[in-house]
Amino acid sequence: AVEDLLQKRGEVALTPPNRYAENRGSISFAQERGLRAGSSTNNDPEIIRMAMDDGVDLILTDIAGELGELFQQD
Repeated sequence: AVEDLLQKRGEVALTPPNRYAENRGSISFAQERGLRAGSSTNNDPEIIRMAMDDGVDLILTDIAGELGELFQQD
């Protein structure tokens, strides 16, 4: 999937919806190749924290309003 984006000169690579933990290696793989990369439709605060710690460029979520404390922990 990420390899396909690279061949098409994509700008953003996303993990499959709600599958960040299983696909987190794709983020560093994409970023090392100059893509912005992130987590797609991630609705688990613990996994969102993991993605943030991994340095994702973006996180898509349906629970943004519930995450205020998560962003203030740093």
